[in-house]
Amino acid sequence: MPNPLPLPGTPATPRRRAAHGEQRVRELRQTVIDAIAARLQPLLDAEDGPTQTEIAVLLGMTRSRLNRLLKRDVELFGLDSIAAIAARAGLTVRVSVRRPYRKG
Repeated sequence: MPNPLPLPGTPATPRRRAAHGEQRVRELRQTVIDAIAARLQPLLDAEDGPTQTEIAVLLGMTRSRLNRLLKRDVELFGLDSIAAIAARAGLTVRVSVRRPYRKG
């Protein structure tokens, strides 16, 4: 069966395209989680800074869930919840969709 969606830069089979897409979403979630952790870690490391519990309350989550985020447990978080947490942490999340670079 011919490739029903012949997009440059994507795998040929539907199963491989799905796996490729899932990997890209995982990478996007990882990038946002890294940014959130980078924003919060200095606060947590400060001697007179807030506790994990206090930050978790401000972000609208439990302390254990915040701890998992700080440990970069990507699979626990969906992209929409990560974006909401980032916004509450004072970050702006921008998603750019573009066509893959095409070699001429």
